[in-house]
Amino acid sequence: MKKIVFGSFLILSVSALFIFSCQKENVKNLKSSTPEIFQEKQSLNSVEVECNGNCSESSKTCSIMGQLGGGSGHNYVTCSCSGCTMKVSTTKNGIVTVTNLVDAQFEVYYLDLFQKYMTDNYSGQTYTILKYNFTTDAEEYVETYSFDLGNGQIETVILVGDANGLIDKVKVYDCTGSCGCKEVYDLNTNKASCSCNDCQMKVTTVKK
Repeated sequence: MKKIVFGSFLILSVSALFIFSCQKENVKNLKSSTPEIFQEKQSLNSVEVECNGNCSESSKTCSIMGQLGGGSGHNYVTCSCSGCTMKVSTTKNGIVTVTNLVDAQFEVYYLDLFQKYMTDNYSGQTYTILKYNFTTDAEEYVETYSFDLGNGQIETVILVGDANGLIDKVKVYDCTGSCGCKEVYDLNTNKASCSCNDCQMKVTTVKK
């Protein structure tokens, strides 16, 4: 399974971008208790977040950890331990910018709904979030969570909501099958599909 996920209209501040007709990757490193990320509606095509490195604590594994905002309403993903670096790759107009953040957090919309879905549908199974993606357009906000179920089996789910916050429901798309299937979401048609024939799609509607 795999996801195309969509996050919270966030953008990294970058010192400079060299604009070319082809794709270019820019890399920078930052250390800050508050990441150099801010909300800018529909400014990015997509964002991918992952954590890399080795934990200082031998008992821990470098991965993404979710933090629910509670009363504040702001959910975040962080790296699971010291020694982990958050790698944030943003794509805008075909240009990829990579920023490495230390001791950072990245705001996401649907972490609480993802965790609820996992509790309801993967009951009793432990999982580790490996990667987070979001994509947006004028109408929809798409988040993808990639996770390991603990046996090396990598799965994904996609959560799709209203980019303008006018609808209080979010749809979760989850494809399963023996062909290595993944979820595919087309923002042009606003439709989800599975990547191969031997796949079954489960669609769940949850309230924000």
